[in-house]
Amino acid sequence: MICRLRTALAAALFLFLLPTWLFAQDSILRAHVWEYRDSKTNATGAASLLRKARLTVSPLPMDKSPAKLGSHLIVLGSFSSEHPGYEAYMDRYRSDLLAWVKRGGVLVQFSQDGEVEANPPFLPQGCRAPRGEGDFDGIRVLKKQHPLFAGRMASRDNPPILRIPSHLHRGPNWNWFDQPTGFEVLAASSAQGLEIPAILEKSYGKGRILLCSLFLDKLYDGQGRRLGGEPMEDAALNFFFNLGDYAWMVKEGREVVAAELDLASPGDPADDLEEDEGPTLLEARIRGSVYWDQNRNGQRDSGEIPAQGIWLSDGRRLWRCTPEGKFEQTVDNQGSGLLWLRVPENASLQSPFWKVLDFSDARVGAAATLEMEFGLWPLSSEQQQLYRQAEKFFLYGSELGLRDRQGKTALMQDIAEAKQRAPQALFWVFGGELVQGVSKEKLFGLYQEALQELEVPIRHVPGPSDLARLGASQFRRRFGPECSSWDLPGYRCLAIGGSWEAAKPWLQAELEALETRRKAILFVFEPPQAEDLEHLKAKGVVAVFHHGGIRGGLRRLGDLLLAGAPGFQGPGVDGGPRAMQAVSMGWGGRFQISSLPLGTSELESDSAVVLQPKEQAVAVEGRFPVLLQTPAGNWQSARYQLKQGGKVLDRGELDRFADRYWYRALRTGSATGKLELEVEWKGPKSASLGWKHSWPLKKSSPPKFSLSFPQARGDARKSGSVMGVGDFSRGMAFRWMQNFGAPPSAPVQAGDKIYFGLAGDPEDEERCGLLCLQAVNGAMYWKATSPAPILASPAVFEDKVLAVDREGRLLAWDRETGSSLYQQEPPWPSRGLEFQSPTVHRDRVYLALEGGLVAHSIEDGTRLWQSPWPEALALPPFRRHDGARYQVSEAGPVVVSKLLLTGGPRGCMIVDLQGGEVLWFLSGFCSQPVVDRNGRKLWLVVDGQLRGFESKDRGRRDWQPLFDPVELPGGSAAPPALAGNRLLVAGGDGVLYAFHPDSGRPLWAHQTDPGLVDYSPLSRGQGHILAGPLAAATEVLLAGTDGHLRVLNSDSGKLLQSIDLGLPLETLSLAPDGLIFCRAAGSALISISANP
Repeated sequence: MICRLRTALAAALFLFLLPTWLFAQDSILRAHVWEYRDSKTNATGAASLLRKARLTVSPLPMDKSPAKLGSHLIVLGSFSSEHPGYEAYMDRYRSDLLAWVKRGGVLVQFSQDGEVEANPPFLPQGCRAPRGEGDFDGIRVLKKQHPLFAGRMASRDNPPILRIPSHLHRGPNWNWFDQPTGFEVLAASSAQGLEIPAILEKSYGKGRILLCSLFLDKLYDGQGRRLGGEPMEDAALNFFFNLGDYAWMVKEGREVVAAELDLASPGDPADDLEEDEGPTLLEARIRGSVYWDQNRNGQRDSGEIPAQGIWLSDGRRLWRCTPEGKFEQTVDNQGSGLLWLRVPENASLQSPFWKVLDFSDARVGAAATLEMEFGLWPLSSEQQQLYRQAEKFFLYGSELGLRDRQGKTALMQDIAEAKQRAPQALFWVFGGELVQGVSKEKLFGLYQEALQELEVPIRHVPGPSDLARLGASQFRRRFGPECSSWDLPGYRCLAIGGSWEAAKPWLQAELEALETRRKAILFVFEPPQAEDLEHLKAKGVVAVFHHGGIRGGLRRLGDLLLAGAPGFQGPGVDGGPRAMQAVSMGWGGRFQISSLPLGTSELESDSAVVLQPKEQAVAVEGRFPVLLQTPAGNWQSARYQLKQGGKVLDRGELDRFADRYWYRALRTGSATGKLELEVEWKGPKSASLGWKHSWPLKKSSPPKFSLSFPQARGDARKSGSVMGVGDFSRGMAFRWMQNFGAPPSAPVQAGDKIYFGLAGDPEDEERCGLLCLQAVNGAMYWKATSPAPILASPAVFEDKVLAVDREGRLLAWDRETGSSLYQQEPPWPSRGLEFQSPTVHRDRVYLALEGGLVAHSIEDGTRLWQSPWPEALALPPFRRHDGARYQVSEAGPVVVSKLLLTGGPRGCMIVDLQGGEVLWFLSGFCSQPVVDRNGRKLWLVVDGQLRGFESKDRGRRDWQPLFDPVELPGGSAAPPALAGNRLLVAGGDGVLYAFHPDSGRPLWAHQTDPGLVDYSPLSRGQGHILAGPLAAATEVLLAGTDGHLRVLNSDSGKLLQSIDLGLPLETLSLAPDGLIFCRAAGSALISISANP
């Protein structure tokens, strides 16, 4: 039974693990942009378009070499060469630009004035691209399979023509290239039998140079208003999405060849290449009626009555039908191209609710009227029963990310499973991005095929990429409007896809028409800005479900629920994230988001599982903690009472944690005796289930704190070896648990307090910052805010607590009060992926950042020296789910003798402790090194292999291998530890290995159980170990994702003690004298102690 319940919990637990790594989801590809609002166009747009294409974008700094930015893509916007500082920048950094491209960067330059810049100054030797005067239309695609032209960028003509309309009264090929040399021509116009190049490409080293005479980045004026029509914006978005795919391929070292292009047919109305300069008709009108289609045959039969008071919209306005169900309205024939109605609560949501407004047959300059009818389907008896329930359910999915036919099959399986989990769902909402990949037309076709058997109402909330990749007009014709509304008893649901700003007028009209008896629920792709939230609350909005990006998770702003998808999503197709979460909604805005089955009102009769305490309740200071795994079914609440000798000691409601877990620290009575816990689980329709459990009680005294664990891995040497951690021979006891709603770092301890960081949303002060708790019971002592999440352990030194946030800032607080003492910015740009803890040694604190090593004064934070990584050690890209790999460096730099060592994604580096001079380095993805006390030997894991080195010159520059590299199955994501003559390494296969430190000879191995969750990209089902082992005298502490905390004998590997916490354990630290701390299930901190 326990195994079955754990398997069912995998998806629910995954949501608490994602924040550990997905905070960097939008930093996969980093771009730097130089834009200039020139006198010709007074416009910009490159940065905005790249952000919509899901890239992390920063301005190109004028005073830093591009080689030091960590950028993958540099874009020089149209006419940026007219900037007063452009010439000086190129004089200084042109060679650096080329060197950066050679190492794998993508440099893109858009249209420039030939009189200002006749030839780009950054070109390699032998290349020229002189500019010509004038502008041309009809850009022909010469390399059909190039990823820049994927999606709907080109027509089906032979050769294909780029679907870029004239813009700002000029043809799209402006300031073309005159007889370039050294480049491949990807696209060109044709005039008088001559080829007029428009897009040039040069492969240089590992990177690419792309020159474009296009100026489609000049799209927005100074107030952010769009210049030109929607076809121009669609073309620009499509191009920039393709540019992102192109840069990604180059960064990955893949062959830059696209899949088959999805080209529009010449006769498609969506292929209008002209700029939107106003209506083509004298007047466009629609006229028709709405009726009740009793037999659902799609036509109005005799006796079918009109539907009264139905609201309709063309995306810009709302209007209402007459009591006879009729409507007549003038519409903008250049608008969304659709007409749709708001489905009322007494109609089936499967009713056809939208129609295409096709005026293509009308004569230009004349008036035209379209006749149409909408047939609403009455609710079936089954639907009426569902609508009458007090609790109603729907399913919400975000970022489905379908990539290929295999992804389609996986999506169909997930849909089938979700239907079984929530058969009573009234509707499903799927949010963007719906597909991911190059061949967009095919992927949307596969997506439609996957939905064919889903016989439930579906609404789509597309992202800008969905609209750009398929074309906004084509998307609407296939899937309906990106904005729509429908009513349920007590609620109005509003779906807003694409741009939040563009949908504001329509949303405002809908909210103005909201009846006082209804509350509004919003489904949006782009989360509303802070200034919009108060307005939404005032207008009756009670919940906003959004894509979320890095702002995932659940938050409440008063009565308004903000539900960002990444905070509650499960594993998705092709390894990408996808949420298919069941949501129940009650009266007055009560919501419950869960991955539990919501399709039944019956409560399953299997009992709850007691995870802790197993055999005996150990109480400290009059309380003992209880952790339960609840019965299956749709639980809504759980009331408990605790008795001893028939007397009620404690009663109340159990706190829910991670859907299927309930936790409480219960009050105890006398020192000994039998404790009885009674719980009543409540479900829908007044269903309930009773349950009892009892334990013998033993009381213990709080531990005494005679030693400290003031920094990660215990000391400045990061040895992972500590003394005086208590006697585990009598077993271990569960002490307390706190759930913080965001990942806590591994705590450090000083005195009777513990200190740790939180890695939640910086805008949510409760989930981001530094916390100080009482070690014995987890009670809050103080909390301090931080400008960015803190991912790694802090360090305590005398009266200070020091930490590094994910942007690389050094932060210091008063240890007793939590008041801020100082903050120091990093010397190098950061990708927001700083995982390493600070290391304190004497009067200095040392930081290992992505840019290099830094030394600061502890007293005031003054920077003493900085030592960048050698240029030979390139920074690898951070891919989704790489968080587990980055934990190899969480411990921070190592201090031993007169050396400072660090390991990480770039490699391993040793510098002089006093001045930062680089003495030795090693390339590869390296774990944190472990060093002997004399600084003469070091061990680390390099690209999945255990390596050992010995110094021949007292730890300076001559380091020679101790033994041949030892392959570790599955690699390693945890720092090693040294226990006497045993080198301990946790493998990616869930095995703790012990090696002889001098020979690399294996001595013993201990296999953990299969993991409770999927730590992608690590294979599922392995008991992967994320936390580095700790060595305590002759014992080894090991925390696994199988939920077990183990004590092993370091000499033999024999299991001495184990406690099953039922939750995946991800970090391990301790307070001497017997308290152990583990992060569990992504956002909880658990304390365990040796039995008294």
